[in-house]
This record gives sequence, C-alpha cells and structure tokens, in this order.
Amino acid sequence: MEEDLYIRIEDYLDGTLPPAAREAFEAEIQQHADVAAAVAAVRETREQLRRHWAGESAGAALRDTLQQLGKAHFPAEAQQQTRARRVAMPRHWWAVAAGLALLFVAWLFLRPPAHERLYARYQQIPEASFTLRGDAGTQHLKTAEQAFNRKDYAAALQALQAYLADKPDDPEAQFFSGLCLAGLERWQEAGEVFGQIAGSRNVWAAEARWQQALVLLRQNQIARCKETLGSISPDDAHYRQAQELLGAL
Repeated sequence: MEEDLYIRIEDYLDGTLPPAAREAFEAEIQQHADVAAAVAAVRETREQLRRHWAGESAGAALRDTLQQLGKAHFPAEAQQQTRARRVAMPRHWWAVAAGLALLFVAWLFLRPPAHERLYARYQQIPEASFTLRGDAGTQHLKTAEQAFNRKDYAAALQALQAYLADKPDDPEAQFFSGLCLAGLERWQEAGEVFGQIAGSRNVWAAEARWQQALVLLRQNQIARCKETLGSISPDDAHYRQAQELLGAL
C-alpha cells in the first residue's frame, strides 16, 4: 500500500480531512474496492491496537493485525487460489508480515499528531522580498531577506530585530519576524507578534490573523484557533482555507 494512501486513510479516520477532500476520498472508496479494503484493514488494525493497549491479549491482537495486513498486501485472487488448493502458506510469510506490522505500528505511533499535520498542510511560508521596496536599501533588510529565504530563521530574526530597533512600526518587518519565531518554534512569541499586527490597521493584518490561527493550531489551542479562524472575513485571501480548516477541526 502506497504511503500517500496510508496518510489519507489515517487523516480520514481521524476526521482531519477538509470537507472537499473527505467527500472526494469517500467517492474513491465507493469506486475502488481495493481502497475500501485498505480502509477497512487500517480501521480494524487501529481497533486491534486499541484493544491491545487496553489490556487485551497481545498474541490475539498481533494475530488479527497480521491477518489484516496479509489481506492488504496479498491479492485476493492469490488468497482464493491458496485456499482452493489448500497449500500451506510459506513459513517466511509470518516473518514478512510481522515486519510489516512492526513498521506500521511504528509509523502509526511516531507520526506527528493531527494538529501538527494540519499545521504542516496549511502553512505556506512566503518568500521575503524586502529589497524590492523603495526604502529597502539597508543592510539589515538585505541580510534578513537572504537569511529568511534560505530558512536561516535565527540569522533573519537577528537582522530584522536590528532593523526594527530603528523602525519599530514597520508591519512587514514585524510580520516576517513573527514567521522567523514560528520557524524557530518559539510559538508563544510568534503568536504575540501576529496578534499585535492583526489588531492594528495595516495591509498585513489579514495575513497576520491567518498566521495567528496557525500558530494557535500548532500549539493545539483548538478553541482559540477556531475563534481566530471565525474572525477571518469572506473578503480575506485566506477565507476559503480558514473555512476548510474549521471543518477539519
């Protein structure tokens, strides 16, 4: 089973797919028997794992898990032929299936939580272009632009803070300093910066409100994230994404 299908199945079962993507995936399940079988196998595997961690026999849980993985990885026709001929399954299959089960369990438990996956899906870092502005001839902004675009957020933040020391009311520099803080996973500080920009009248207010919602999402502050998303007006560029994200939450 391809990795992308695993991810879509997990997001579908977790309820984190946006409404449009969920409808498309449900249509795919109806149209393709192999996808429907894969969804059923993953759903059953999750249930077996839940029972296992709740105290059910580890042997029974593993056996059922391996059976489901076997169905997912071996064609149904081959299974029918095997049953019809009553041919014993090769011994090495259990080792292969056990390895697949262990890999699946490791992937299932080590993957990022749903709120982090949603953050990664919706976060799109813009490119900095400070030097295109008429007044952007300072070395600090040139340094910040180059560092930000190569994702060196620490160096970019340092240069932006030096620039903001002289021009503290520049909303664009403030906005990108917030992105730098988010890139450095300094979520609380990033949220404060975006909140200040969103609360003032400037051209960066709408972008800052969207980023503020994403930072709250990344911190798993779902109630505050929903509130912020709900404040994004229909004429904002991120309104459609905000509505999708609200649906996923």
